[in-house]
Amino acid sequence: VMYHSFDKRNCTLEEGRSRLHASVIGGTVLLLSDDYRVPEAEQRVRSLLDPRLLDIARVGRTFLPVETATGDSASHLYTRVDEDRNLLAVFNLTDQPAEISVDVSRLALPAGSGPFTPVTGGESFEGYHFTVRLAPADSIILEQPRS
Repeated sequence: VMYHSFDKRNCTLEEGRSRLHASVIGGTVLLLSDDYRVPEAEQRVRSLLDPRLLDIARVGRTFLPVETATGDSASHLYTRVDEDRNLLAVFNLTDQPAEISVDVSRLALPAGSGPFTPVTGGESFEGYHFTVRLAPADSIILEQPRS
């Protein structure tokens, strides 16, 4: 659900994106279950369903958490190694804006070449340490070409 659960409030755009990203990194069947008779729901889904994300999901392989969960929260970082690229998913699991630090040396990824860039376009992240700023409940999936 990227817009409205049956008995809940409408979710934010960022929460809807994170719900989609969670399904994409899960490597399982992607089922969309919003009511498309609601124009806002249809518009939300159209804005979030990028073919490049669907290509990642079609592979059917899961991302792995970088760290084990602590307390009552899941990992913020998940990775997957494809033949031609490294993938990194970053989640803000809070209801506040967050700055999530990424130490590339801790990701256990093969050597890549170049920066991490959002799969759907946007700001690139360079270097071995960088910070991803995310709105409440937001997420991003980044890719890095493999050498």
